Amino acid sequence: MSGLTLQDLIEFDAGPWHAAAEVWARLARGIDDTSEDLIRCSRDVDAAWPQGRGSSTALEKGVKLRAEVDDTYLPAKRLADAFDQHAYAMRGYRTQAEQIVASARQAGYTVDTATVSITAPASAYMGGDLDRTGRETGALLNDLRLVVDYARAQDDATAATIKGNVPSAQNGFGTTPPSKITRAQELANKIKDPAYEPTAAELDELRTLVQVYGKDPAFAHDVLDSLGPKGLLELSGTLATYQLDHPGKDGADGLFDPGTADLVGDLQNGLGLMLSTATTETGSTTGLRGETYVPGRYELSSQWVGDLMTAGRSKIDIGDPSSPARYVEDVYGYQLLGPLLRNNSFDSGFLSTVGGDIVDFEMEQGRDGALWTGARGENIRLDWTVDHDDNKAPAGYDPVNSLMSALSRNGEATRDLLTGVTHFTGDGPEGGRLPRLDYLLTDRDWNATPDVPGGPGWTAELMAHGEDYKNGSLDRFGIALERATTDTPGRRRAASSSRSSTRPAPTSRPGDIPTAPIRPRAATPSSSRRTI
Repeated sequence: MSGLTLQDLIEFDAGPWHAAAEVWARLARGIDDTSEDLIRCSRDVDAAWPQGRGSSTALEKGVKLRAEVDDTYLPAKRLADAFDQHAYAMRGYRTQAEQIVASARQAGYTVDTATVSITAPASAYMGGDLDRTGRETGALLNDLRLVVDYARAQDDATAATIKGNVPSAQNGFGTTPPSKITRAQELANKIKDPAYEPTAAELDELRTLVQVYGKDPAFAHDVLDSLGPKGLLELSGTLATYQLDHPGKDGADGLFDPGTADLVGDLQNGLGLMLSTATTETGSTTGLRGETYVPGRYELSSQWVGDLMTAGRSKIDIGDPSSPARYVEDVYGYQLLGPLLRNNSFDSGFLSTVGGDIVDFEMEQGRDGALWTGARGENIRLDWTVDHDDNKAPAGYDPVNSLMSALSRNGEATRDLLTGVTHFTGDGPEGGRLPRLDYLLTDRDWNATPDVPGGPGWTAELMAHGEDYKNGSLDRFGIALERATTDTPGRRRAASSSRSSTRPAPTSRPGDIPTAPIRPRAATPSSSRRTI
């Protein structure tokens, strides 16, 4: 979570960010030119050297080199775009903050940007209207804090993009040695079995493999394809049961191992990064109008994504049944997907498709967020990617919390999710209704049940401090709406909107018709913000 302050925002300098963007853009252009040279120089090898072991080796090497060069272009281009977009966005937020501060000072208020405090002039209290003065001061503070919140969200989004695309020190942009992929497949498939007792060395080895090679498309694709969608969710759930989370400060009872908690969090984050890598569109279009999409070599298939959604709607038992304290029955697969979504940046098509199905499934059950709390395990935290030392940090039972975190970094996915299905009724508007948007804005009870583990200890904690547990996902939904109405689709996505995607269509109800992405017909958080 970004620690950006108002003072940091006001002092922001866009120059270094634009300069960094140009460096990465030059690198991307150079890679693109190199790719063309490599193709031109190697495309006739099979004709000039058609037979023999040397020919086969040369052909295989050429294919691998071309793939490696191709795989370096997109990360470099994403980084260039991210630095540039960050510079423009933060400069805009800085301007907003400066205008609010300047207007307040012009009206006689004292503004301390270091402490984010505003003091009304003494004359404002002489008229006797203390309530009005208090309201005006509060409105100014809210305006400043909202701008800082948006800037922090932008900071987090940029950090996630950098983390997901910068080359690793060990492997650079290159591909993973096949032996590393095989070992990761072996470990992941062993550890997903709750009856298997991995050694500390095995767990640490898997973490190292995931952290070092998780951004490599070949590694991410082959390991997740080996696990399968349900296996991925089972692995996330099994890992979650390795450490119990009692209320209070972690470690105060002597039963908490911070090393295990950190390891589980690292693995869940790493699995999310791999899922992000392997579901990013890297393919090409064919047909006269580009209507057919051919997935990239290391892009998980539409069948895999469809099976993931099927597993997400299914109930899964996690933990070892021979250890009742670490065993939970009937957890929905989407609850085990949540930790993987929370901190990673996903392709808009994948996030809107899977995220839309999460919302649809909750709507169909008619239980709001309470749907996800029926199978809470005693002291079992499903999501270890958050600050688990804070009792109020979401335990991971409500996957909509994690979905909103992911959407708050992706305006395009938010727009596609909210507008992807239109519901037509006889008494409705001519253009139809957007059921997902209507549900999230007006029907969902965002504070139905606090997202905490089960058990008497947590029950007592809620009885004593329940009013302190607020669902922060509603705030992130507001940021996602803001992004949905301000972010512009990328060139790649805009071109792909005219073709038939290989992604599975979101689950629809009678009367629901999938529609092309349009801007949400809803007020954004900024529309209710008072200006000076």
